[in-house]
Amino acid sequence: MFLPQQHTYPSLKLKSSVFKCHLIPISCPQEAPNHIKLLRKTYYTAAHHCWAWRLLKPTEVALNWQENQSDDGEPRGSAGFPILHRLKHHEVVNTLAVVTREYGGIKLGKSGLISAYSDVIDLAISHSELIPQQACYLLNIENAYDKENLLKKWMHQWPLPLESSEYGMQVRRTFQVNWDEFEDVNAELKSWEHRSVRWQWSNLAVRPSI
Repeated sequence: MFLPQQHTYPSLKLKSSVFKCHLIPISCPQEAPNHIKLLRKTYYTAAHHCWAWRLLKPTEVALNWQENQSDDGEPRGSAGFPILHRLKHHEVVNTLAVVTREYGGIKLGKSGLISAYSDVIDLAISHSELIPQQACYLLNIENAYDKENLLKKWMHQWPLPLESSEYGMQVRRTFQVNWDEFEDVNAELKSWEHRSVRWQWSNLAVRPSI
């Protein structure tokens, strides 16, 4: 899964119509309307502002996707669905894609529109920095120095991504734990309860992969 970081906004020109895509990170559906409204004001001469978004709301048992899309006056199925399809193809997560179309006076037909909206999404994603994402917990472990051998052995058995480490009076480490590894890792930790090792789980969320 990837979260696009867009630095440029290349345009696609087809038979005098100009298509431009904005890829906007969002964390909930309620954020999308304000972004779309702002782009309508910015590109007020555009004939259409078609959009789609994908959000991942993971649970302990499944990866739950939320999706929505709009043709915004284009023929049904010619804009919103192709945008959404390309977001899925590129495994884009937690992103709103808005494509503005400056109409050039020449009709493209439904198949032409599908190709145009698909191509401009591909173009925008290809010009973006793609940040890998994963649905994971943060696991915070704190231990005394005399438990370091235990931790090192466990880290060898469980090569989890290490997000941070701190060496003070105690050793503190933060790991990323994929959503489907939680049960196994938690069961292993429970066997440490008599060994003076403390740990704490964060909430499950989509985070940048390490």
